[in-house]
Amino acid sequence: MKTYFASDIAYHLEKRERGFERLIDVLGADHHGYVARVRAGLEAMGEPGDSLEVLEAAVAPAAPATFQYSTDLNSGPTSRRR
Repeated sequence: MKTYFASDIAYHLEKRERGFERLIDVLGADHHGYVARVRAGLEAMGEPGDSLEVLEAAVAPAAPATFQYSTDLNSGPTSRRR
């Protein structure tokens, strides 16, 4: 499994060095365990772990195959079968 743990910590450290006080990540709901690890990594590097704010994003299910989307800005999905 490939992770971005080290590069995420490095990115956040670089943001702190540039003067940012708040660090914001948007993660999927399945990454809840990742937050504690990144905070611990920040603290290990001498930065406050609570400077990291995490917004959780939920994945929306795909539209059923019976929906047809239009590129017309004035119309939304229709229930016509393709």
